[in-house]
Amino acid sequence: MKTRTNDAAAVPKKSVSKPLLAFVPVLGWLPALAFLLYSVWIRIHDKYMKSILLASGRQGSESDAADIAFLFRQDLLWFGVVTPLVIVLAWHFGGKWIRRLVVTFTLLALLLLYANLQSWGQIGRFLNLSALIDGISFGIANPAVARYYISIKGLIKLAVVVVVTLAAFGFAGRLQRHRTYGHRIGAFALLLLIGCAGAAQLGYRSTLRDTPVTRSFMLNAAAALTGHSQDGDRFAKSKDEELDAAFERLAMHPRATQDPRPVGLERNSNLVLFVMETASIEFLDTRKPLPAHPVWAKLSASRHVGANHYSTFPASAESNFSILAGLYPPRAYYGTCMADRFADDTVPTLFGELRHRGVKTAVYLPYFSKVPLDKVVFEATGFGKVYYGQGRPQSKEIGSDRVALNEMISDVSEWGRAKQRFAVAYFPQTGHGPWSEAWGKTIADRGHAKVMRQLDWLESLVDAMASSGVLNDTVIVLTGDHGVRTTEEDPRVPVGMIDAYPLHVPLVIVAPHAGYSGQTSMAPTSHVDIPAELSHLLGVAPHPVGQGLPLQDPAIASRRQFFMANWYYGADGYRAPSESAMFNTELGVAYWRQDGLLDFGSANIVADLQKEARIRDTLSEMLDLQSEWIKRRVCQLPAALH
Repeated sequence: MKTRTNDAAAVPKKSVSKPLLAFVPVLGWLPALAFLLYSVWIRIHDKYMKSILLASGRQGSESDAADIAFLFRQDLLWFGVVTPLVIVLAWHFGGKWIRRLVVTFTLLALLLLYANLQSWGQIGRFLNLSALIDGISFGIANPAVARYYISIKGLIKLAVVVVVTLAAFGFAGRLQRHRTYGHRIGAFALLLLIGCAGAAQLGYRSTLRDTPVTRSFMLNAAAALTGHSQDGDRFAKSKDEELDAAFERLAMHPRATQDPRPVGLERNSNLVLFVMETASIEFLDTRKPLPAHPVWAKLSASRHVGANHYSTFPASAESNFSILAGLYPPRAYYGTCMADRFADDTVPTLFGELRHRGVKTAVYLPYFSKVPLDKVVFEATGFGKVYYGQGRPQSKEIGSDRVALNEMISDVSEWGRAKQRFAVAYFPQTGHGPWSEAWGKTIADRGHAKVMRQLDWLESLVDAMASSGVLNDTVIVLTGDHGVRTTEEDPRVPVGMIDAYPLHVPLVIVAPHAGYSGQTSMAPTSHVDIPAELSHLLGVAPHPVGQGLPLQDPAIASRRQFFMANWYYGADGYRAPSESAMFNTELGVAYWRQDGLLDFGSANIVADLQKEARIRDTLSEMLDLQSEWIKRRVCQLPAALH
């Protein structure tokens, strides 16, 4: 009787364990699920939660558990519930090839997640097919540079995850036959599945607004990789004059300048372009008297101080290219022919034209270009000499910035003594955030301290030019590439928004013969205007690629000025005297205000669908125009005109 009792007791235990054992193969999917949830957390939650709360009318509120679950709800449902159930059915009813298909799908998911983790970290968006092709092609052609984009530690981590995944799937059959461990693993997998279902249900109870970025990370990643470029072809059949007319209508100013000043006031002058990294207006506040520094006394004659000057993009490559070429950025340069430019096939710029006229041109950089577009910006824009301080004998002792500066001072001094005209550019990186607390108590203090150090460097260059007798015949431009643009640099940055903090930068131009008043100018200027102003001063005809205006053109006061941050913030915008507007493509929300300021909040969300469509269509048309503009006026330009 005792034996029968034991046997009877064993039956229900066995019957309960069989369904649980069916969930054991789900163990192989768990690394991919964990990777997916991690990606959503660091790429969507950390980047967009504040913006999503704003777009949902929740300004000033904190996210709760339901809001957090809202970001994960679709991935939890599809890949935390449905996919595990499919794996259970495939393992139970499918054969060997079905199981191999499941394993292959899991490995592809891991690769897709890894690629997008890298893509979001480097360019702030889902990886698309053209970017993938460009990246692979660039890596094959430049293996030494490709290592900057592919972290060895990241690959090792990916390899570990892949090995764990394969091992889990490989041992699934053995674990199913091991009643004790199999029962526990199956129970854990079932509970996890139930937990995912519950969390997804909680997410659907949130009051947050459904937007493209809050949908499935995995499905968005797959769609981006298999989708087509967002650039429209509305201008593909337009004639050149129609392209100009479209730009004039969108930018609200004529292409031909109406600047009343004589052309060529600095026709025989040299040129120095000094671009500070992450130089917010708060660090060098040109809205106030310039900070005390001896360099200003040495550069006191004919000075333009711009207090209302803005970058075109919150990332260096795009903003620096605007400074050099006078061109607003497109949706993404990697989707254009720009990514394939080389030093012998240059993009039309003022520096290239000056080089063609016999002027010595050079650019001085602290570090080797790691981003492909950076390489284009510095090596394919007409500079006769491209100098990198990194790797030089003194770079470890005094830093690569100083090595590049010393080389520039040496060249400028030599050319000055030889009466050789020159045009040079310097892009130091010391101002790149985040900044150590050793530089000051606040972010503004730290950034200001960095600017003051760079003013010291500028002074040493000024002294060298004075010694060689060319200071009074040299135009000097001092500006920043962009402002503070990440929450890592400053938690106050409104990610996902077109805002003054990432875009408002100082501008000081010293031109001895230009007759600048020296008074602070409130004219709304842009990086695209810098080449136009310099061309006007130096007597160089504006190139058709440029889209800016000289600083004293009266049209500047009434034009529409564009700000592009689509792949970085998922938003684009513009301002004019009577309005400023923004459309966030990831959130699907338009913002508008009537005072022309770049400071948007939930109170500026556009509820009128017709007005929202107008803002969205204006920006979409401008971006479509940029695609055709670059294709026709940069990439299809006859070689003789480059």
